[in-house]
Amino acid sequence: MEFNLCELLIKKLTASDVYLIESLSKIQKENIEKEKSFYFIYQQSNLKTDYFEALSDPCNSVFYAVNPGEEEIIGVVHYRVVKNTVKLNHVLFKSGITDLKTMKSLIIDSLKALLQGNSELNFLDVDVFEKNKKLLNFLLSLGMEISTYNYWYDITSYCNKGSFESYKDYISNRFSFTTVQKQKNTKVLHYNNSEVGILIRNAHLVINSDIDYHFLKKLNFFFKDVGLESVSLVSKKELELFLIDKSFHLTIPINRLKAL
Repeated sequence: MEFNLCELLIKKLTASDVYLIESLSKIQKENIEKEKSFYFIYQQSNLKTDYFEALSDPCNSVFYAVNPGEEEIIGVVHYRVVKNTVKLNHVLFKSGITDLKTMKSLIIDSLKALLQGNSELNFLDVDVFEKNKKLLNFLLSLGMEISTYNYWYDITSYCNKGSFESYKDYISNRFSFTTVQKQKNTKVLHYNNSEVGILIRNAHLVINSDIDYHFLKKLNFFFKDVGLESVSLVSKKELELFLIDKSFHLTIPINRLKAL
């Protein structure tokens, strides 16, 4: 699928577009900060496999923008459909792309293509980091509204401290943590049968705020036993921890989206 709008070709990524992976990789490196790359669905080390495994799921759609006559991608957007909601997983642009016309063309026109024949899709949701001001302001200009927000903290160093006092202490905590596969690269982490976070690629853990510091101390076991590389805490509260960024959840009924 392709169409020419605003002098751009907007295309839907398919399995035949494997030659574009290098261009996708370049855009990702330009856009994703190292401390946030852990939470990105596509990883540089396995980009080709990640993209096309995602495309095998009919709930996922990836669109990209190129200039006519060129093969270098200047923008990419990934949508995931969950029930009656379109979730904008990510949108990235080539370094140097600053005009809102290009941004609007990719997001609005790809969304139009996605909605064709899908009248049951009623809402658009997206989570945006505060530091991504250009995208945040653009989405707000479309009429999207902030419904909730979260603070993202890096607590890796905190979870990597200390040791257990006895073998009994080790065993009691060893079987308190369990994981359940959610998607190919993610697992849900449970502690004493309660969900506490998401494990990404068996290396990066994102935990929610419904826990206390006593739990974080016990998390030290899981950190060392699994060999985690990072642990992040997502909270609605401002805490005295190392802040990665603040994220906003934006939503809007699709029929109220401006310029659609």
